[in-house]
Amino acid sequence: MKSIYKKHFTTVALIWAGCFVLLFFIYMVVLAPQRKSKKQIEKELSEKKQMYDVALKTTQEKTKHKSNEQIERLQYSLKEFAVDSEDSVNLIFDIRQIASEKQVGSFRIGAKDKRGRSKLPDCKHISESHIDISFTAGFNQF
Repeated sequence: MKSIYKKHFTTVALIWAGCFVLLFFIYMVVLAPQRKSKKQIEKELSEKKQMYDVALKTTQEKTKHKSNEQIERLQYSLKEFAVDSEDSVNLIFDIRQIASEKQVGSFRIGAKDKRGRSKLPDCKHISESHIDISFTAGFNQF
């Protein structure tokens, strides 16, 4: 009886080994490349989810309100450094009017060497103008 068990045992062991080799081959050919593909898809999904979260945040009202406030602050600070060409012409007239109100002596105002315009990408032309102002006045008039 022992030889019968041994014969059945070796037959079953060979069948199991054959199945194991066959399943291992199927795994290596079919499933292993899919694992790599799955990891790549999960990575892409994670990136898309982050982009979605950022887009969702930007659409929220709170974020819109903060962005609008920041834009207003930046526009206000821009007005401190840059003026329109019409406003720069008006500035000369305003300075002349103040000088005539205060009755300063030997008042002279004129344009100094004007710098050329430089074109910046995606911007309007920006130029620089110098104004030469000279006058004589007392401390209180100044």
